[in-house]
Amino acid sequence: DGTQGHPFDTIQEAVAAALPSTLIHVEDGSYTGPVVIDTAGVSLMGTGVENVFITTAAGLVGIDVLADDVTLSGLSVQGGTVGIHFAGTADRPLQGGRVAAIAVSNTGPPPGEWNGGMNAYGIGLVYADGVSVTQFTVDGVTGHFKPAGLASGVSLCWSNDAVVSGGTINNVTGG
Repeated sequence: DGTQGHPFDTIQEAVAAALPSTLIHVEDGSYTGPVVIDTAGVSLMGTGVENVFITTAAGLVGIDVLADDVTLSGLSVQGGTVGIHFAGTADRPLQGGRVAAIAVSNTGPPPGEWNGGMNAYGIGLVYADGVSVTQFTVDGVTGHFKPAGLASGVSLCWSNDAVVSGGTINNVTGG
């Protein structure tokens, strides 16, 4: 039921049950992604990048944010084609959000497969206005050497008033 005595089995279960502006505490441990957040104002807070791990299969998005004012902090996201993705639309850009004290590693398409032009990146903002990304590490983004597939540590597309600061990006190859 999500109480401290009976926590949810997965992060996605907690997110699916969350009402707007809910704070979700993520206890130490390893979890399986993907996680899709489509409720405004949800905060997903782990105890630190060295304690909370969300691992996602190649070809998927680790944490996909589809709502306004979502906060992510104290988490490590591993695998997936994209680690963290804030995704609005041209008609409805996301408004606000925060990524802080996050580590993203080893993102890229499935080995030996062409990703059909989908870009591999650690953190991406697409039609996401006013999102801040601070105190982050992205390490290990691998893209394809085929046309239309790129690799980026942090990618901003059609996003206004975004702030990216205090981060480290290493080992971005391909694309």
